[in-house]
Amino acid sequence: MTAEEKSKVASALTEKSTWMSVGLLPIRLKPITLGQIFEMGEFVNDINSEGLSVNARINTIAEMLLKYKNAPLMQEIFIVCAFRNRWMRKIFRRYILKRLTVGHFQKVIEHITKAYTANFFLTSIIFLHQTKPMTEPKQTTPLGQQSEE
Repeated sequence: MTAEEKSKVASALTEKSTWMSVGLLPIRLKPITLGQIFEMGEFVNDINSEGLSVNARINTIAEMLLKYKNAPLMQEIFIVCAFRNRWMRKIFRRYILKRLTVGHFQKVIEHITKAYTANFFLTSIIFLHQTKPMTEPKQTTPLGQQSEE
């Protein structure tokens, strides 16, 4: 492994937090937990992404009017990423929603994409692979019956 690859692996394992400020409030974006991923999934399912083509010319005003319901969902995703505790979300929700910009949301997207590394997927696969034998029913004999031994 080269030194650059080693540093990427080390940074993926440590998962450092990111600081950003929304208005006058400094926010520390901690590494994403599986619970936060689950909560974000509830909002992501409602986002309308149909009709977006990669290299096509679009009418930006028409697209903005068609996708106007996505903005509140993006705000909810930001709140979930910024705060792990539900009571912190309730306290700072109104302040953040008034001052949230596209640049802030872009920083959150960069933070989330750093969390989705090969390390994340490998540990998730190993964890799920290990939980499968624990959840499978064991072969036991009912009470009162003789085993074949």
